[in-house]
Amino acid sequence: IGCDDEPFSEFSYEDDGSTAARREDTTVSLAVGEVGRVVLPPNEIDAGGSLLGDFFVDDDDGGGRRRRRRRRRVFVLCDAFALEAPTPEFVRARNGSERVWRRSEELWHEGLSEWARGGTALLTAVRLFEESLETFLWDDDDDEEVPEAAVRASPVPRHPLRTEVSRRCHFLGMCYNDMSSSPPRVARKWFRRAAVTALASTPLPDLYSEWALSYESDGDVANARRVAELATRRPLAPFWNDAYQRPGVWLEDLPSRPFWEEGHCGYPAVWTRRLVEGFGDIKEEFMRLLLSSSLDGGCRHPTHWPRVGGNHRPTGRNDDTVVSSGDWREMVLFGSGTGGAAVAPRTCGLLRRYCRDAVELAQEGGGEVIFSVLAPKTRIKAHCATANIRLTGHLGLLVPTDPTKKCQIRVKNEWRSWKEGEWLIFDDSYEHEVVNDTDEPRGILLVRFWHPAVRNRDATMKEVLRRRQYSQQIRFDPPSGERL
Repeated sequence: IGCDDEPFSEFSYEDDGSTAARREDTTVSLAVGEVGRVVLPPNEIDAGGSLLGDFFVDDDDGGGRRRRRRRRRVFVLCDAFALEAPTPEFVRARNGSERVWRRSEELWHEGLSEWARGGTALLTAVRLFEESLETFLWDDDDDEEVPEAAVRASPVPRHPLRTEVSRRCHFLGMCYNDMSSSPPRVARKWFRRAAVTALASTPLPDLYSEWALSYESDGDVANARRVAELATRRPLAPFWNDAYQRPGVWLEDLPSRPFWEEGHCGYPAVWTRRLVEGFGDIKEEFMRLLLSSSLDGGCRHPTHWPRVGGNHRPTGRNDDTVVSSGDWREMVLFGSGTGGAAVAPRTCGLLRRYCRDAVELAQEGGGEVIFSVLAPKTRIKAHCATANIRLTGHLGLLVPTDPTKKCQIRVKNEWRSWKEGEWLIFDDSYEHEVVNDTDEPRGILLVRFWHPAVRNRDATMKEVLRRRQYSQQIRFDPPSGERL
């Protein structure tokens, strides 16, 4: 690292703790693929882009040849841009010209004017936004593949508006993602371009969440995981810790695991045991509701219950999109669209008495408490919940008995089965899917409750709402560059 082309002093640390300063140019060469450790990111140094890295390097014998079997540890203080692959020279020359930037700005602001008009002019705005960004030379040939490296050469060289270009690509991707007439690959192209254009130190939670979700919605969880892997490997601004855990709102300080067992962070709570003790009452009310419209009194699928994703509640209108086959029905006990004490008074009484945090979470919009029934031959696609502030409990009420056919839930990469009168507790922010290949319905009491590590629930809920509001704002407000 240098200042005005003058190198900083290099200090060597002696065994007795003293230091000796040398004024000399130092070149540290690292092989492609060499792994280093970020000791201090920019926000912990000066917020201006400095990075302290920890590396092991081969010694040089002075003639350009490296000595084998002798490696030394070095701490390198450098510009964070050093973590980026250099932009190819012909791309740099083309995309760095003032003429290209001026034309891109003109088209983008024409698009802003059309966007402000609303209505059918929005389509014209999207076309102008795309023309604005296509003035740059992109070296991806419209390839839809997820990049293999978390850091790639940016086609847009260093420029005061480079971050703005990344934001614009992200916004255009969201526009195409919301257009039913647009193939998903078009949106993904712009998500990918937003990612490779962004600075290594720029947090991109909404971008990676939207990008991964576009694959997840298509049932392509392999590519959703690949996107998440890129997010976890970003050197200065990582997002998520696990490619299988991809919530849109992720609080990184909360401990996580797919399934929760006794002794994990305060679980189980007293309420889980109390509801097991009240299993008889819960099962009786569930069966009464299940059979209330059955002509022969048999154990049939409750088509008289509301369908998940229906109009009976204002939230979760798209929850049915994860049903790949079959039918999924629910009876809401607490939360929006509730039947509550009117349909299951004893069950609701037990929940109010012993599980107040789940009731409060449902009333605050954090997830309903429901009786849930999967019809025979039903499959729920792999998906992730929108936040990691809660856990989900399934109390088995009606479990298919045919051992030759599968009725299980997968969380991350582990499959488990339900048992009547027993709990399955898991973190639904992890990728999970459900299969009922039997000829019988599967019924559970589904309870969502606060993550045990959440201490200040009011502050946590406000933070989740703030992030969700921001995600909505950037979805409908195109970047204007005014703040620059």
